Amino acid sequence: MPDWSDLTLRDGGTETAFELHATDPPILSTLAEVGGRIESATLEDGAYHLTVHLSPDTEVRRVVEAIQSDYPSATLMRRRQRTRTDRGNAAIQRTLVESLTDRQRTALTAAFHAGFFEWPRRANGEAVAESLGVAPPTFHQHLRKAERKVLEAVLSESHVEVGESA
Repeated sequence: MPDWSDLTLRDGGTETAFELHATDPPILSTLAEVGGRIESATLEDGAYHLTVHLSPDTEVRRVVEAIQSDYPSATLMRRRQRTRTDRGNAAIQRTLVESLTDRQRTALTAAFHAGFFEWPRRANGEAVAESLGVAPPTFHQHLRKAERKVLEAVLSESHVEVGESA
């Protein structure tokens, strides 16, 4: 793909993880414009499959057309509408979409998928920073700010629930 700069595969035994570096990812830009997010991405038999989440008021057809303008062979495989009943999860999603900067979201996502939060860690901060092409202090700054915002959403939502049920 012309906008992919690097692809790293990690064999984990029963499944293989991958890290994709994109130089100018039109799909991510399109999703960011409408407040969408990628839930999962897989490479299978040469095909790249994405599962994305869009808000209920997003015109799905417009997003699909925008993606197809950059990737003419892209097709919508399935569309499902889900009702979210978990308010805490909704607050976290809102925080991830609305509150985090692009760099904070990228740092948090890269750290998560690289195994930064696992014990023992599969990747340290320096390795994640290098994969993002930034200095370790810059990565840690974005990551800490992202962690704070996400934890504020989780803990403030938990506080409200406890207060309401007391």
